[in-house]
Amino acid sequence: MYCKIPHPITGLFCLICCTAFFNTATSSLWAQQAQERVYAETQTSGGGLLSMVANAGNAVDRNKDTYSTMSITVVGSVWQKLNFTSELPGPNDPVHIKIGTSAALLGLGNSLSLQAYNGNDEVGEKYTLNTLIGLLAGEDQADIVLPAPGEPYDSVRVYYSGAALGGGIRIYEAYFNKPSTGIICNAASDVLWGSEASIVGGVNSVINPQYAVDGDDTSFAELYSTASVVGKMHLTTLYPITTMPGDSLRVVIQNPGGLLSLELLSKYLQIKAYVDNEEETEPLDLDANVLSLKLLSGDSDTGAITYPVDFPFNRIQVSIGDGLATVLSALRVYEIHIIPQAPKITAPNLEDDELHICYGDEVTLSVANPVAGSEYRWYTTETGTTPLYTGTSFNIADLETTTYYLAESRQGCTDESARASVRVYVSPNYGSPEISILNEND
Repeated sequence: MYCKIPHPITGLFCLICCTAFFNTATSSLWAQQAQERVYAETQTSGGGLLSMVANAGNAVDRNKDTYSTMSITVVGSVWQKLNFTSELPGPNDPVHIKIGTSAALLGLGNSLSLQAYNGNDEVGEKYTLNTLIGLLAGEDQADIVLPAPGEPYDSVRVYYSGAALGGGIRIYEAYFNKPSTGIICNAASDVLWGSEASIVGGVNSVINPQYAVDGDDTSFAELYSTASVVGKMHLTTLYPITTMPGDSLRVVIQNPGGLLSLELLSKYLQIKAYVDNEEETEPLDLDANVLSLKLLSGDSDTGAITYPVDFPFNRIQVSIGDGLATVLSALRVYEIHIIPQAPKITAPNLEDDELHICYGDEVTLSVANPVAGSEYRWYTTETGTTPLYTGTSFNIADLETTTYYLAESRQGCTDESARASVRVYVSPNYGSPEISILNEND
């Protein structure tokens, strides 16, 4: 079950009915604080005569795009242990392991396990792949969140035992998150991609996945799919902060095969927003009667979907296929990112974002329901970078008719939300009338 409302009482309920979610997501879900990755720095590995770990150092090089490869030729076991040395996770900090599979590998199931260690001692519960995520098959990637053991630990081991691994299991990195500052929060920190299907001869593929998160609206990733292959093609973006209810996701897409319409997207495109391992949450409702699509200027096959989400999330998945690819056989994805909702401005007698006052009056504009840890910046321009004032209440005097703008920067983030605005109309000062009495003899 997915827990949508970040409230302590709801959290207690989730502890009963979705314990795995509560354990893995608590530190990021409740705080809405920018997070920084701390990577494992050293490794050890082992196997038998016909099993090995190739390029083992790539799993601890702090590069999220390089990987070691665990392989077995016939049957046996193989493992790799990733160690934190300079900085250790806390007992209640979950650790992430980015793993990839090859096109020839299906059904890892219970054969792949993950275990936390403190030195040479096992710590906490051992988890199999099936207990942490859904399907991982074909040429695919996953960022798996291993629940915190609740006691000190300094490493995590990935272990496989069974039949030949074909192209092998790819271990990219292990890391934990810690609160930080100076983080760009609205852009993705990583992108996962792949196919949850057995791919033969490159029938399905993802081209240039990093282009979907490079901040460039002219470059794109491309997903291909055919109706003959059961399984979805996806791009999944990860973010360094968990959003708040009401924040939006934005996806810029193009249909290279023709026009881009609401009806087409509602039938053949899936978008999910979720936290950590909760990929099995329901897709967002892309019903043509609900979905809003803004076509880019002068373009009928490229558009931007902006969708407000009423629950927290730190991942976005865009996918096609899964048996529904007869029309949308390819999709170009230019950008995927989050848009924090604009804060709400409140003031006495404020109506419809307009305020009418008399010359000489003082006005206090305030943030409605400010979030602890966030910084609120007031501007007199819609796109300016230098705030007029910073704080939750802005007292202004010597007024003239002006539009004021308000943006929120969340704790640890360098970027801002969308800007709210209020127009303050000031009636002019006509001064006091002068009265004179004329003598009738004058």
